[in-house]
Amino acid sequence: HHSHKTIVNHKYSYKDPKPAKTAAVIRYGAFGDLIQASAIVCGLKKQGYHVTLYTTKEGHGITKNDPNIDKFIIQGKDQVPNAALPSFWETIEKKYDKFVNLSESVEGALLAIPGRSGHLWPHNLRHSMLNRNYAEFANDLAEIPQEFNQRFYPTDEEKLWAQKERKAIGGKIILWSLAGSAIHKTWPYLDTILARLMIETDVKEIGRAHV
Repeated sequence: HHSHKTIVNHKYSYKDPKPAKTAAVIRYGAFGDLIQASAIVCGLKKQGYHVTLYTTKEGHGITKNDPNIDKFIIQGKDQVPNAALPSFWETIEKKYDKFVNLSESVEGALLAIPGRSGHLWPHNLRHSMLNRNYAEFANDLAEIPQEFNQRFYPTDEEKLWAQKERKAIGGKIILWSLAGSAIHKTWPYLDTILARLMIETDVKEIGRAHV
């Protein structure tokens, strides 16, 4: 009787060669959050860091083709409960030479949220404390030069889809993001702006929305 051993090739991340300089960037959130973060990973890459991005499945969908990101750690929804995130971040920060946490670097830090004290500040105080350029603030947070390299890196399949959509629409196009992912991220004067566009240009009708 001969025993047959099954050889299984397991991957152990701790055996991976350790880069000379490592950086971790934390950025969960939606499309816009990850586009803003693309400038940060680019700046860190220029400084010679091996860059790991901690993000969500949706965030990975936006950044998967970014050449400035060396490694992804994809976290499921509530995989780390919100209340435990500070402890989680404190633990993983020790693994990297540089740690950039972009969580609430806009929301909370600069964008006043209902229910928090900053939302009730007098207008002049809010303006003096919070009226910052989001991209400049993120660069300062990451301690990188004030360069603005926000970019989406599409796959070939996505490029072909975009070309097909563009051809189907035809004519001149104004691309407008109607709202963000939360109720307080809206343009309050959208109807006024669209009406002014129609008056001052040769736009005769507003086309259908493309999703």
